[in-house]
Amino acid sequence: MTAGRSALRIAARQICAMAALAVSLGAVSAQDSFGAIAWDRESGRWGYSYNYAERAGAITRALDACGDPGCEVRTWFRNACGALAVSGGGYGASWGTTEADAQAKAMDLCHAEGNEDCKVATSTCSSQ
Repeated sequence: MTAGRSALRIAARQICAMAALAVSLGAVSAQDSFGAIAWDRESGRWGYSYNYAERAGAITRALDACGDPGCEVRTWFRNACGALAVSGGGYGASWGTTEADAQAKAMDLCHAEGNEDCKVATSTCSSQ
């Protein structure tokens, strides 16, 4: 009886260990994906990034892609989408769960600044 109980305990521990491993592997495969959009009010240039493992990397890439010293990150997003709407010197930038959602929010923010001729300049999504 003692040998039988020991075998059951060992089997139970192995099952628990395998279950814990399966859960942890699932967490690893569901990593966050970041993106960002940068824009320079003076030049009108913009740049974006998507599918970066870290927020800092996404921001750096968006600023580099924008290419002007006046570029600033206007929005960043995680496992989502981002959009930039511009109108002359005005803008709106936001994120959303879909690209259409991000674009609509960016347009609303651009119009809220008193701009009437807003247009979506760019939008992109990170892996979700």
